[in-house]
Amino acid sequence: EDRLMAALGRGELRAEFDALGRSEIVECAYPGVWCVTHRNAADQLLGRFLEITFTPALLASPPEDVRAGLERLSVELAAQAA
Repeated sequence: EDRLMAALGRGELRAEFDALGRSEIVECAYPGVWCVTHRNAADQLLGRFLEITFTPALLASPPEDVRAGLERLSVELAAQAA
């Protein structure tokens, strides 16, 4: 694992968030290759995965959330205009 991660290198992007434990998404030196690491609330490693994709799944907003956000924004903008 260490040799693989050293070979992949590190890119410019990194995201970290907490949801039942810490998760980190790190872009590798090769565009489209992402290392995704999940830990539990006690900071124990749960899993480490490589994702080959334009955008890691955890960073993509679900379509239903985007629709709900658009509706909420529309209501708020309409209220401000009144």
